[in-house]
Amino acid sequence: MNRMEILQNEWEKGYASEGWYPPLKPVLEGLTAIQASWRHTGEAANTIWEHLNHLLYYNERVLERIKGGTPIYPASTNDDTFSVPFTGDDEEAWQATVKRTEAIYQGIREVLSAKSGFVQEKGDHR
Repeated sequence: MNRMEILQNEWEKGYASEGWYPPLKPVLEGLTAIQASWRHTGEAANTIWEHLNHLLYYNERVLERIKGGTPIYPASTNDDTFSVPFTGDDEEAWQATVKRTEAIYQGIREVLSAKSGFVQEKGDHR
């Protein structure tokens, strides 16, 4: 397995296929906006939605870079990348965030596949 295949394989495992840790996609399936916005009282922890926004912020920039573009970094601090501009019960906004996650994942997967000509089939865990 060459380096590109390893990168593609790890990208797949992190999002959709079971590896040595649970992938992101099944975690998000069926999760509601209220569940994704839950925060333990008194804790300074981030919600699932905040963590997902943080991942999206950087993954969108990775996708732009590997496509050869110049990413824009609108957040002024790392903490800003966690922000959720919606209320916790906005199911439409939550579903849009989940769909955006899928689109970014697929975009990176497609660019990686095109760069090496390697397309990993669903369920193919080389």
